[in-house]
Amino acid sequence: MDTLADLKALAPEIVQAAQRVYDAWNPDDPDDPYAGGGICDDIADAVALIVDGYAQFVELDHHTMVLVAVTEGVVSLNIPARVYERGGAYTWTKIPGIVFTADEVAFDVLDPDPTKIGEYLE
Repeated sequence: MDTLADLKALAPEIVQAAQRVYDAWNPDDPDDPYAGGGICDDIADAVALIVDGYAQFVELDHHTMVLVAVTEGVVSLNIPARVYERGGAYTWTKIPGIVFTADEVAFDVLDPDPTKIGEYLE
């Protein structure tokens, strides 16, 4: 991944990957693996496959997102949890009927120096 523009061009693939994870979530299943939270981990894993080889993970406020170093700096790549679930900490419920769109993917430059990505990792 070279630039922020290259990263943003992947938004359609990113939302398709997130949609597959979300669609597979059945909160009515007694064996629901996300009971109480955790789908953001699997969404981040799916997103990381799209930016193959460039992704790092960070958890902020009980939410996992992807970090990528590009020419413009350290970028957080995230679909905010409020888009697809309600709650807080580890008490989340699925918002039914969500269809992700590319404009819901947030690309935030955290630092203009891409070599500082390690400072953002736990």
